[in-house]
Amino acid sequence: MEKYLIILMIFLSISCLGQSNNKPKLDTIPFDLSQGHIYDTTYIDLNLDNKKDIFIKFSYYNFDVNIPTNEYQQQLAIYFNVGDEKFIYICKNKSLLFYVYTSIKKLDSGGFVVINEGSGQDWNRYYCYFIYDKSQNEWFLYKNEVYRAYYEKGKDTESLNLISKQDYQDNQRIKFSEVNFVKLFQKFLEEVPDPPYYEKIKVDRAIIFSEPEVKTSMYLIKGDEVKIVKEKGGYLKIYYFGKNRIEGWIKKTDVE
Repeated sequence: MEKYLIILMIFLSISCLGQSNNKPKLDTIPFDLSQGHIYDTTYIDLNLDNKKDIFIKFSYYNFDVNIPTNEYQQQLAIYFNVGDEKFIYICKNKSLLFYVYTSIKKLDSGGFVVINEGSGQDWNRYYCYFIYDKSQNEWFLYKNEVYRAYYEKGKDTESLNLISKQDYQDNQRIKFSEVNFVKLFQKFLEEVPDPPYYEKIKVDRAIIFSEPEVKTSMYLIKGDEVKIVKEKGGYLKIYYFGKNRIEGWIKKTDVE
């Protein structure tokens, strides 16, 4: 038994030594590790020199942390491989990783794509494509695409339907470090319904609006229960399931 334990200890020591030798050596870390942690590393040849460079993903802690204005909880940093498992910091992006589930993939063209997978009520998949400009030693956003995810009957994996595509001319391209997810995809985020909930009408008569500030002749009465799916300004998008199904907007002050 003692012999087997000695062999196991030797094996584990060799394994740990191999892991430590392969650990990338970063010249600096552009994040405050007292406020968060590095949680993922992706190896991709980013500057077309046939060496695997790296992305590191950083995330602020969920509690007791004040995230600076214009920064997101998750962030990205790029490092160049200079050999001997040594990597030098190049740049970072503070506002591209909007959702929890994100991935980075290499493109055959030599660039890479960053994918944000919508969650909750958002079934969109957001793709941002980057290309390397060697003369400027910069990566630029040259295209974005939005896909709507759905499941076909009888299939376990999701399918994607392209719903938006935007190409950027040379003079319109945005530096990787300056790309902001919300600025790119604000329109789609505004269309995502809020998680639904139910409330009862508290006023004697609640006017139904076809759009905020656009009245209809319909109304609901005190005690009617409505399903609320979206909020916009002082109005709520609602569904009412009575003798007739009603879809429209009411004032926020009309419900309890």
